[in-house]
Amino acid sequence: MKHIFLSILFVASLLSCTNQNADQTAPPTIDSLVVKRDTSLVIKDHKGVYNINSNTIILCDDTTSIPVIDETKSLDTLIQKLFLNEVQPVYIEVKAIVQPKHFVIKEVFKAEQKNFRNTCISYDFWCVGTEPFWNIQISKTENLIDFYDPMEQKNYHFEYSDPKNEKNGIVYTAKNNTDKIQITIKAEACSDGMSERDYQHAAEINLNGNTFKGCAIKYGETIE
Repeated sequence: MKHIFLSILFVASLLSCTNQNADQTAPPTIDSLVVKRDTSLVIKDHKGVYNINSNTIILCDDTTSIPVIDETKSLDTLIQKLFLNEVQPVYIEVKAIVQPKHFVIKEVFKAEQKNFRNTCISYDFWCVGTEPFWNIQISKTENLIDFYDPMEQKNYHFEYSDPKNEKNGIVYTAKNNTDKIQITIKAEACSDGMSERDYQHAAEINLNGNTFKGCAIKYGETIE
């Protein structure tokens, strides 16, 4: 009887070892796998400033410039309809995927000319004038000083340069291959002459020897 009992224990031990080895070598089932997903690579709504000339976007929540892939093939056409001659960076609202090296647009909701009300990218000043109509954006974040004449549909583009504090105000000076601009901004009340808005800064611009006067808005200021 004792021999029979020992034999049963020996067989049970062998079966146990066999099952353990089988568990160690058996491939994992689908249920046992943990699939990691990159939650950043999902389609979301985004807002930002798109530059058609460099084919890049600066997102509202991230000031890093990233190349654009427009799968809708419609964004550039919409922008070209906004500008008869020289196209400019525009404010856009889209549905897209942010990849490590590209911004992939899946759907376009809005594309409109930038102004101090819709842009979400910080700027130093935004200047406006009337008769003749013109506007200037001064932005260190976007590395630009742009004078835009909507009557002629012409844009004078300059790279950003740091201002100097002088007796008559803050002075920005910049030049490109053909043009030169100087912008003087004073901390004084200003009216644009067309609306009932009250501005806290006045602006005087000298572009290639021509003088323009208007008002200026500092980023973060409220205009009433």
